[in-house]
Amino acid sequence: MSINYSNNISGYLKTNIEEAKSIREVENLQKLDSVFVVKYHDSWIEGKHLYIQMEYCPQTLRDILKDKLQVFVRQTTEPMIIYEYFILCEIFRELLQCIEYIHGLDPPIIHRDIKPENILILYNEINKTFIKLGDFGLAIAHERQSQSHTRGAGTPKYMAPEVFDNRKYDIKADIYSLGGIGHEMFEINPVGKEKYISTIFSAKFNRLEDILRSMTEYTTRKRPTSAEVLNDYNQWSIDTMTKENKSMREVESLQKLNSVFVIKYYDSWTEGKHLYIQMDYCSITLRTVLKQKKQVFVRQSSEPMIIYEYFILCEIFRELLQCIEYLHGLDPPVIHRDIKPENILVSYNETTNTFLKLGDFGLAVEHERQSQSHTRGAGTPQYMAPVDHLNTRYDIKTDIYSVGGLVHDMFEIEEFDKHKYISTTFSAQFNRLEDIIGSMTDYSADKRSTSAELFHVFNDINGYNVLFVTNDDMVYGMGSNYYGSLGLGHNRAVNTPHIIPELCQQNIQQFICGMDFVLSINDNNCIHGWGSNDREQLARSLTKDYLKPNIISLPNNPVIRDISCGFYHSLVVTGDDCVYGWGFNRYGQMGCGEQHSKSIEHNKYDNNIINEMNKLSNICTKNVVQYISTWFEDNRYYIRMELCSHSLRTVLSLKGPAFGRRSAEEAMNSSEFFISCQIFAELLKCVQHLHDLSPAVIHRNLKPENVLIGGKAGNFHVFKSLSDNRNPEYLSPEETDGQTVDYKTDVYSAAKIAQNIFDIQLTPKL
Repeated sequence: MSINYSNNISGYLKTNIEEAKSIREVENLQKLDSVFVVKYHDSWIEGKHLYIQMEYCPQTLRDILKDKLQVFVRQTTEPMIIYEYFILCEIFRELLQCIEYIHGLDPPIIHRDIKPENILILYNEINKTFIKLGDFGLAIAHERQSQSHTRGAGTPKYMAPEVFDNRKYDIKADIYSLGGIGHEMFEINPVGKEKYISTIFSAKFNRLEDILRSMTEYTTRKRPTSAEVLNDYNQWSIDTMTKENKSMREVESLQKLNSVFVIKYYDSWTEGKHLYIQMDYCSITLRTVLKQKKQVFVRQSSEPMIIYEYFILCEIFRELLQCIEYLHGLDPPVIHRDIKPENILVSYNETTNTFLKLGDFGLAVEHERQSQSHTRGAGTPQYMAPVDHLNTRYDIKTDIYSVGGLVHDMFEIEEFDKHKYISTTFSAQFNRLEDIIGSMTDYSADKRSTSAELFHVFNDINGYNVLFVTNDDMVYGMGSNYYGSLGLGHNRAVNTPHIIPELCQQNIQQFICGMDFVLSINDNNCIHGWGSNDREQLARSLTKDYLKPNIISLPNNPVIRDISCGFYHSLVVTGDDCVYGWGFNRYGQMGCGEQHSKSIEHNKYDNNIINEMNKLSNICTKNVVQYISTWFEDNRYYIRMELCSHSLRTVLSLKGPAFGRRSAEEAMNSSEFFISCQIFAELLKCVQHLHDLSPAVIHRNLKPENVLIGGKAGNFHVFKSLSDNRNPEYLSPEETDGQTVDYKTDVYSAAKIAQNIFDIQLTPKL
């Protein structure tokens, strides 16, 4: 199953007040869907008990506060060490973000019972956070500024004065409670200030104390909002950077980075008050190139670029994107924060045939968590994202804005007059480029395009083509497409990016071009080929063009060390020093002693396996078992797929006993019935996904053994010659009778599986 659950049970509903509180919690949780709030799954009543099914969080902030002195081996009279202070700052920051979420809703929600016991701890792998809010039994929507609320709601120790005194109150009541928790977390007391005088974060601690005091002001208007406290994060946290450590930060950053995309670091040392850093010598920057390009191409600003200038600038843009993608693809990602032409260095690398490197990492910072805050205003104003000027909450998209601004200058978009490019052969590409740059410099970070992992430009007989992979592993193509070399299933020109489904989620590492065909290779050594095949360029017997990507399998699935294409043939060097070749060989180009075109030879094998390979390689979704690669060895095809250790058959064999049922005749309890419904719902989603594809896919062999745990449908080959592999129990009548079938044969099979899930037997209608 896809949900991870536990049962949180409210107590016996003894009074109307207690009943109303529990029902209110259910109503509130149903409205809230965020990483900042404990996740609600379901609720039901059995007898006099209300059951609420929620995300299981094993710890609360109260547990952390109880244990922290012991963990850091400290007495209350001793000051915190910097690591403890840093961790508490991070907890407090995440707690502020949780409060900011509920206060930022429309209408805002007042929690009214903020206390350590209601702050839950559960690690979220996606956004790298730990803190969630729980217990919304007293929460209420604040719809009007003049609205009144119940007096005395909450826990007295953390209750705001206005709540206790029966005055009107609003979201600032939660701020007071949060300030009280902050005092407890950081052990703020009148005599504790002196013990921090000698620490390196004493100024931070003093600022934090002032903020917490303002949060617990008697007068509500004097209290800050959670957003205002977050905006001052760098004033009270220790995640700051001063001018004195900028150079040391650059040394630390460069020591971690070892790539052709980054200037090479050799050594560093201090002499007197000076720090010396020994790096690669790069005499030219991108600023120099931009200054000289009009002069080199003998062009005025009012004149359009010729195609060679445009091509060179596209290559510079592609290399720059690769440099940025390297930084953003690290774990954790690195934000450069000062992308500008002066920091893009030019130095030819003979090994990789590239020119660009990133330099000046004095402002670079690791982005370890999605919610992480950074120093406000870091970078060069001309290329700085707007959000950097205003607050501390930004991520890798700030570099995307800077690259967009830089490329805006490269292609002279501000001076661009569309009419002067109408007659050029690349006018459509220029228009699309302008749109891409516009999206990269969007004010909203969420709307900005990301850098591409791969950006491949090539020419065919009719014009230019572009293939690129985005950092969410989606593959797009646009251009002339004369030989079907974009893998789109046709050979018509396309002027906007079109998705190539067969290559998405494949971790493509490289595109390689022949004269009229293209190959790609992914990180699992799987080769796809598409385009023209009139000389067996795609390792297939002579046929019509392969306009969509198809897998090219090598014997024994070797590690591929290098791959290269000639006009109409390809050569591959493997890790064990073997060389494979295929394609046009009239002049002995492949060096195999023969002079005719060759495809890779395979022994004949069951067509059902080939069928499964093709279908799996074309379906990339969480609803279907993930295909990785395939190879041919010892007269057999091997398919490497995602490991799913259990099937639905295993679940069905254990489900009854797990819930205390001794036989199928006994009725399920509500929990087992709920889980059975969830299983059936996920199975239907998987089947529906196949039927919604274009063209639709009919599985034709649905049975519990082929429904894999993880909510995925598996086993896509149907052995017509080996009928014992298909269980007659789950076959539709039209399958059994040998009639024509459509997608409804899967619906029949799913219904038969559902009978097993729910332990019911139905008599088929005649």
